[in-house]
Amino acid sequence: MRTRFIYLKKFFYLYAQKRFNTNRALIVEASNKNYENATSILTKEERRNLKSDKVRLTNKDISETNFNMISNIKHLKITKNNKSFIPTRVAVDIANAFILENQDYLDDEQKVPSKVYNKVEEVFWGNYAEMKNLENVFSFCLLNDMYNDMYFSIVEDKLLHDVMVSYIPYAYNKALDELVSEAVSFIDEGSGEELYPDYPEYDFEEFEMSKKDALLLLISRSKAHGFNFMELFYQFIDNNDTGLYWSTKKSACQYQTKEREKKSGKTFERFDKVMDEFLETIIKPKLVMFKVAENDFGYRIYNIVLTDYSVRSAKYNDDYLVDTERKDLVNVRGVSDDGKSVDVPMYLTVTDTSPKYKNREEIIKISESYISSLIEIQKKEFEQDLSVSRELSNFLENDFDKVELFESQDYAIRV
Repeated sequence: MRTRFIYLKKFFYLYAQKRFNTNRALIVEASNKNYENATSILTKEERRNLKSDKVRLTNKDISETNFNMISNIKHLKITKNNKSFIPTRVAVDIANAFILENQDYLDDEQKVPSKVYNKVEEVFWGNYAEMKNLENVFSFCLLNDMYNDMYFSIVEDKLLHDVMVSYIPYAYNKALDELVSEAVSFIDEGSGEELYPDYPEYDFEEFEMSKKDALLLLISRSKAHGFNFMELFYQFIDNNDTGLYWSTKKSACQYQTKEREKKSGKTFERFDKVMDEFLETIIKPKLVMFKVAENDFGYRIYNIVLTDYSVRSAKYNDDYLVDTERKDLVNVRGVSDDGKSVDVPMYLTVTDTSPKYKNREEIIKISESYISSLIEIQKKEFEQDLSVSRELSNFLENDFDKVELFESQDYAIRV
């Protein structure tokens, strides 16, 4: 089964690790500083007692029973034992361990929050104040994962496509991508690239770039309408009525052994379910406002390519070639009686593409020119909206590959 939400998992796992290491260093450093400040004030006995209170936060200090898992978190290592990176039981240990009560000898500017994680959910997701400068990265990861669900038919919902198709470069390349999915291809021996002779216009890299630009344009439009995806996500996380699931526990009633209860499940172990609920209840209802009508320029281009260009597959039809009623003398390789390869002259019927299909190729040329002009116009129109932020560029080019998910089959489309 294909791994879902690959971009979001890598994003949140990476920053959960960074948050863990930063907070651990913050507490240990503050504890050491508290002791140093006290050495000139306290007696030797008092210093000895204070030293025993120093917070070291070793792996065993954080989790006595799951200290190996703490090592995995520190080093961003994901194995079969922590497929979800931070198991819930370990997150509880972390939240309870990252506390610094004794700060009596620290100046105000040296003090840190006594409880670093206000609730267990912050071990996984952090909070909006901490993460808001990464809004563009989150928004792109969210929409890209949503797109991959649609592209690989994990979900039947085509809402995101109906939004993105307003961007003409995407509409054009997406239609070609659908056509080549059913076309005959071959592998170029030199480059190893998969080529589609029926659709020489198709370029997978161009398709990926147009998809990326369409998502960036949607993010920009969302901001212009007064909402951002990250703020909505943290409102969802902070809402006590979201992310709930039914669990069973031992019943206090003598007449039944178990009873059901609703529990909060906004954890990495339920990552897919959390994101599914967020998308269905929050994001998709908002995306409807960006859905384009079928007479939109983008949709018209999409349909032109699907209908006009599909004639290329007609070359396999019986009526594609017509007999010219002319025969040409050609040499055909044959084998002589003594087994040698020889040229054998032979008259072969000459065929040609039927006028109907020749005319359609002319139509395609005209369509191609029309579409190219529209693409150039729209790229110039949205040039500002398509710029990639420094944070997003850094994540895609550097951070993405730092996180190796446990799943062996990683089908994410890179952009």
